[in-house]
Amino acid sequence: MGIQPYYTQRSPVPPSVAALNVRLAAPRSGAPPTVDEVLSLRPRAPLKPLPRRATVDKQGTDVDWSRAAQLTTDAAVALLEEKAIGLGADDAPDVLAVSYSGHDIVAHEHGPQSAELYATTLAEDRELSRLLRTVARVVPGGLGSTLIAFIADHGGPAIPEDLAALGQPARVVDIVELRAKLSAHLERTFGGLSQGRPWIAAWLSSSLWLNPAVAASDSARRAEVLAETKRYVLESFGDVYVDASTATERAAGIWPAGRLGEQARNGVVPALSGHVIFFSRPGVFDEKPGDLVSHMTGYSYDRLVPLVLAGPGIAPGIQATPAEVVDLAPTLAFLLGILPPASATGRVLHEAINTGSLPWTSP
Repeated sequence: MGIQPYYTQRSPVPPSVAALNVRLAAPRSGAPPTVDEVLSLRPRAPLKPLPRRATVDKQGTDVDWSRAAQLTTDAAVALLEEKAIGLGADDAPDVLAVSYSGHDIVAHEHGPQSAELYATTLAEDRELSRLLRTVARVVPGGLGSTLIAFIADHGGPAIPEDLAALGQPARVVDIVELRAKLSAHLERTFGGLSQGRPWIAAWLSSSLWLNPAVAASDSARRAEVLAETKRYVLESFGDVYVDASTATERAAGIWPAGRLGEQARNGVVPALSGHVIFFSRPGVFDEKPGDLVSHMTGYSYDRLVPLVLAGPGIAPGIQATPAEVVDLAPTLAFLLGILPPASATGRVLHEAINTGSLPWTSP
């Protein structure tokens, strides 16, 4: 797959991007580095031996742990060096967003404590260094005129087996078995559906969708089925789920208490979200074929991510005050001396800012 920036759909891609697309389409030569080869470059040994997972991807081919990060940096460097684009060449701020997404794939397939992810992180660290060196060389003013923000879109838990080995409660839910038991209960309670159709259309990532025929039935019947679904699952599988939210409750403005309700309100899309959304207990995970671990909860291991800021206007130090991902946009807007996005909901991280060094605050 080549790179087609969304903002150039009506015009040719920049020459640097076109050249990179040609490279991506060319046959690869040579074998990718092994995990051991990448780990041999680490500056120091890990704190403890790391578990080794499978060394092939889902298609059974050798995994190149560093290529994804290398190609991402290649694309960013090409854009920085493209004179026709001129990133940072004038007084108008430019934004370059770079996503090292291979990290997410390796973490899903091998787990956060694996040698594979450690090797991937080392490769990404070297590529970030190459990216920053390019900024220092190409952008007028170098790193001294560049504001850098590092952040992630989500966290992720350890593999349940690893947690269990440490004596922590952890388990993977067999959704197929749970779905079958709930379906049998609904059929006993409400009778079978016409033409042998199933009661449950889908159950994915702790969200359940009823059969469309039931979802489209009169509101009283639908509410009764949803209420019974919630009651049965919470009573029969209380060791798995701590609470649930039905579409009927949400339409009436009824939400779970505390953080669970806040997260549900932020994430629910009325026309798309599950008819029943379940909230698992900490350390309990829905089974997701093909992945050793997934992230679909609101607990700290899925919610907390690093946020690193560096550059003009940033005060040195480590801050322990609460911050959220949504705080990044208004903070960057403040540093630039402009209005935040119209729908921004976060706050300015004032504790991380040295206001005396901002050029627009000078008399």
